[in-house]
Order: sequence, then C-alpha cells, then structure tokens
Amino acid sequence: MLSINNLVKSVFFLLILIVTSCNSKIKISPEAQLLRIPYISKVDKSSRNYFVYLPKDYDQKQDKKWPVLVFLHGNGERGNGQNELDYVLIHGPLYEAWIQKRDLPFVMVVPQLHMFGRDTLGLGYIDNRVTDWIPKRLENGVPERSKDYIIKEQMIGAVSDKIPTKTNYFNGGWNAVETDLLAMIDKTLQVYNTDE
Repeated sequence: MLSINNLVKSVFFLLILIVTSCNSKIKISPEAQLLRIPYISKVDKSSRNYFVYLPKDYDQKQDKKWPVLVFLHGNGERGNGQNELDYVLIHGPLYEAWIQKRDLPFVMVVPQLHMFGRDTLGLGYIDNRVTDWIPKRLENGVPERSKDYIIKEQMIGAVSDKIPTKTNYFNGGWNAVETDLLAMIDKTLQVYNTDE
C-alpha cells in the first residue's frame, strides 16, 4: 500500500513529466535526410533496405509536393540490400545530393538490385570491389571527387551484328524486381509529400 508521501511524490513526478513533454518541440530538420527503409522482397522473400532521400527544407515546406526520382543504378552496384546498400552511393544523383551536398529538389527512391548470380560470373567490377570505394559524407564540406576510375579494366564495345539476337543479359535486371519497385514507389507516394 502506498503511503501518502509516496503518492504525492508519484503525482508530482507525473505532473513534471507531462509539463516537460508538452513543452518539447518536434525537431524539424532543414538539412537533407537519407533514410534506410526496410522491406521484404517479393522476389526472394529476403529482408532488404532501400534509400529514400529527402531534400533540404523538406520538413519545413510541408505544403510543397516534391517530385520523385527513382534512381536505378548500374550492374556494378548490385548487392544484398543490407550491408552492401551503400554501393549505390558511388555515383549518380544520390552521390551528388548526399555526398556532394548539392541541393537537388526532389525525393529520391534508390533501391539496390539483387545479385541474381552476377557475383558468380567472375565480373571484376563486382568481385574486386571494396567498401573503401564507397564515398563518405563529411560533416563539414564535401570530399574531393576521385580523379581515377575505380575500375581499371578497359571497357570494350562490340560491333552490333556480332551481338546475338537473343541474349540473357536482361535476366536478373530491373525487370525482375518490378513488383518490389512498384511497392517502393507506392509507399513513397503515400508516406511523403510528393507529386503523383
């Protein structure tokens, strides 16, 4: 049984808690934000993440409807959507907005494509990549842009009549995760202040 003294202390503590929580303000960020959004892939039922980039002043312009950009990276940035997701920061609009701190005025959806066996084909640009290649956002300023190409292998073209008419190059491409992509876009349109 509570004594009167303990009851008074409890009520006093509760009042202080209520008053201080009423005075606390929601922090609104004027800075750009990079969010990791978890999802379960419908392709292979794996637990993955994708990035959503919110531009500078997104929280302060709550009436604005922001355009949406979906960035689909190249073949070398594929990964498990977890600890390899940051490979999508190597180049493209997310690199410009997040790493180089360019004020790009749109919400970005940036997923990472599954490997779909590309990590077993002996592709140097996948097999030899290291996390040191992933640029880091600096608290102050921006990192210097790399003057060297990350991949030293020569990219060789092919004469068009030498390319087979049927190729499996697109197997395991973005078309294979269309359901996941559409779900990401739908969620972004529902959760964030975006144009439709």
